[in-house]
Amino acid sequence: VRRPDHYPEGTLTIEHLSPDRSRGAIHTSGAIHTICRRVAEPVAPMSFALDAATRVSFTGERFVHAYLAHQFGDPPSPPPSPPPPNWRSPPAPCTSSGASVLMLGARARQFSSFMLLLGRMGPAGTFEQKHALILQNKDAVDIPLMLEALPSATEFRDAISSLSPEQQRFAKAYRAMQLEGSVFGILVIQLKPQLEALLKLPHDALTKEIALTQQLLDLFIQYQIPSDLLTYAGPAAASPEEKLEAVRGHVAAIYKMVEAAKEGELHAARQEAMMEQPFHQEYAESFGDTSAGCFLSGEARSAAMSADSDETPLRRNPRSLQRRCSASAGLLSACSAPPPRHSAAQKRVQMPVAACAAGGMEGSSN
Repeated sequence: VRRPDHYPEGTLTIEHLSPDRSRGAIHTSGAIHTICRRVAEPVAPMSFALDAATRVSFTGERFVHAYLAHQFGDPPSPPPSPPPPNWRSPPAPCTSSGASVLMLGARARQFSSFMLLLGRMGPAGTFEQKHALILQNKDAVDIPLMLEALPSATEFRDAISSLSPEQQRFAKAYRAMQLEGSVFGILVIQLKPQLEALLKLPHDALTKEIALTQQLLDLFIQYQIPSDLLTYAGPAAASPEEKLEAVRGHVAAIYKMVEAAKEGELHAARQEAMMEQPFHQEYAESFGDTSAGCFLSGEARSAAMSADSDETPLRRNPRSLQRRCSASAGLLSACSAPPPRHSAAQKRVQMPVAACAAGGMEGSSN
């Protein structure tokens, strides 16, 4: 996987796997050998569908590979030897008959990324994709290819010779349907050139901008940010550095907004946790905000802890015995006075919010 005059972005291989019947494991024979033909340029554009109303046209280098999968009869194999103790055989991606299969391997290099589409060649210059994935930063994927052997024309004619005319027509129609969709296709899309075209940046502008490219991919893939918020919208005659700085500023602004949204969600989650467990020290110390209410003083907290010991286990922190509340002169006595004794039915007593929200003086609870 490469672009002209650039370091390879990754590799694609098709490996031949065969089962080891004596041990029940998988034996890898390495990459297969194919007959390759490179389609001369210029080539007609092809297309694939994203949905019922959107089609994407693409051009680029095209290669046609032909693989001859020959197989010989196996000699009688000796009885399998018992496996060693504590040995587990991996699941073999083989057919029920034990025939070998092919494995598609895709590898991406560090700080590289590309999109891989798997499907088949359709009619009228179309590509019918079935699966798609993005590989970046040393991602490695192994995909077993489920193959099905098709009989030759002579074998097919001999096999249907004894059938009725209606059954022969059905068999021929089914074979024609199999043959027209039997060409396996792999489409590789380079992401950096597409990002440059989408953001209106010059050619090769993101080649050495590793951090900016990773941030763009993160915003597009994880947060689904619209491209209009990141696209360069200045004069076309500007220098490449000015265009990159503009896009980098848009990315920084979007990340600032995302971080603010995360902080807001975290603040709301902490407030909700404090409301559910108002006497829990862990939430009180981690929240650090007096706007949600004031906790009890030392004696009232000890009474509530002793009364609630059979229901909710609380963490006893020595620092909680000397908590400080900001209050005005008129409300200082309400915060510092020893609370009255409560029965087991009145387990929790909440102090007024105004006793903690008002500023002025400091008093330590007993």
